[in-house]
Amino acid sequence: MRLSELHPIFYYTRIEQKRLFRFLANLIARKRFATHKELSTTFPYTCKKHQSLLKRKLGNSDPKLQENKIINLKIATSEIDDVIIKPGETFSFWQLVGKTTEAKGYIEGMQLAMGEVKTGIGGGICQLANLLYWMALHTPLIVTERHHHSFDPFPDSGRTLPFGSGASVFYNYIDLRFYNPTSQSFQIKVWVTFKRRYFC
Repeated sequence: MRLSELHPIFYYTRIEQKRLFRFLANLIARKRFATHKELSTTFPYTCKKHQSLLKRKLGNSDPKLQENKIINLKIATSEIDDVIIKPGETFSFWQLVGKTTEAKGYIEGMQLAMGEVKTGIGGGICQLANLLYWMALHTPLIVTERHHHSFDPFPDSGRTLPFGSGASVFYNYIDLRFYNPTSQSFQIKVWVTFKRRYFC
């Protein structure tokens, strides 16, 4: 048995330790992260389009958590939409989204943690990471960090992508990152629609 399984305080201490290590690793590596946005510009060519359902039957989970997820996704997509990944830059999910806090408007949503379905502030935004990972696979961008979910708690109800194609994220040390090795810039466009879908 790991120390983090003995008492919650050890678990949360370990999380903070990993977050600190990631922060320091980012400083040491001096990577060029994609942060620039061009709000009034849309690139003329499209590499890949995809859409994802936001509401579907997920076992016996509370439907309210899916409504909350949509709110969380709207906030997270606003941080990523229009970002430009220039040559030599790395896209980092957490460098753009930042920590999901109540002060930013995030609310309780569904999370997968320690082999269980739980609730937490900002829950549900893994669905955005899933979509971004799938999109990156259809471009010349090189995925440099991706973590898959450790388990699938729900049946395949309305799923458009296979379970193994997902990308788990947990602030800030379980990240989704991809690097632009080309001489061209890439732009991410992502949004939530009133039809309860979001697009990229």
